[in-house]
Amino acid sequence: MVVAACIACAHSSYDLDGPTKVSYQKPSWFVYPATADTVVKKNNEVAHGDVSIITLRTKSDSRGLVRFDDFSNGKQIISASLSLVVTDVSPDWPQPFGSSLSVYRMKSDWEEDDVTGKCSEDDCNPGWLYGKDSDAYDHYPTDTVPVSDTLTPAGSTISFNVTEDVQGMIEGGWENYGWMVAKTVARAGDDGVIAFCTKENDRASECTPKLVIEYGGSSRDYKDYRDGNAQMFRSHKLEDYDFDRGTEDF
Repeated sequence: MVVAACIACAHSSYDLDGPTKVSYQKPSWFVYPATADTVVKKNNEVAHGDVSIITLRTKSDSRGLVRFDDFSNGKQIISASLSLVVTDVSPDWPQPFGSSLSVYRMKSDWEEDDVTGKCSEDDCNPGWLYGKDSDAYDHYPTDTVPVSDTLTPAGSTISFNVTEDVQGMIEGGWENYGWMVAKTVARAGDDGVIAFCTKENDRASECTPKLVIEYGGSSRDYKDYRDGNAQMFRSHKLEDYDFDRGTEDF
């Protein structure tokens, strides 16, 4: 069972002078813990659904998968963010700006205990997730954030704006298969490794992946809610980046 915590559910109503009565409800924030999370590696046939951390690095082209269920409550969505808590980060990132992580909407179903770099729950082929023409995910990132040992040290939280994705899932336009997280901008000398807490972690109550959704009566339009940096990366597919994708383990 998914338990969501309401951060601010108080509401107020205001009566205005004149013939029209306007009722306004303050926004409320709900925090949904991950229901599935894992890490996959290119050309690897081993499932890692029970790992306590998701480790991402360029050399093994490892990627994280995370999903949240039952987050539709019939209210208007104002914003949504996917939050990951950093458990470890290596010091060998390009300086001074590090590299970047992007989050991609998954378009294919997967099972935490079965998914690998070659297989989802029922589709086994080397290209299901890593192929250039893979249909498993939207190749244009939903959001992109810079990372490094100084920008995102251990204990910090990285948040991706997934408002448009969540709106599409709730409105029925897209299936909810969660998201994939991957390193996307690897500069010369980038051996940087970053790890995130999973729901299997001993400290999961403090650091499990979270989907934070703001509901409310605001009329603000968040359809194009992204900063210029994220918009720039949105125009590039993951496979457009030219960096060495080896098959080494973490």
